[in-house]
Amino acid sequence: MKLSAGASGEHTRQFGGRTPSGMHPGMGTTNKLNHRAQYWSGRAKETVGRLTGNRRTQREGVLDQVKANLKDQRERMRDTFRSRRAR
Repeated sequence: MKLSAGASGEHTRQFGGRTPSGMHPGMGTTNKLNHRAQYWSGRAKETVGRLTGNRRTQREGVLDQVKANLKDQRERMRDTFRSRRAR
């Protein structure tokens, strides 16, 4: 058992490079928050495009939402495979 700095600079207890819960420290939370921010940004862009009648902005908003959802799904799959590999 060793102590090392996590992604946010705080010290976290790790076991073989992982936290006691089996997750890599600081990896998932930031990415998931960024994906949620991208999703809601796309949602706002889609709404603005719809209200102004600008189809291009509306499509860009939908595309941002799709990208964020795909990234979130990829992150969930990574977490699933990492948790299975840690067993």
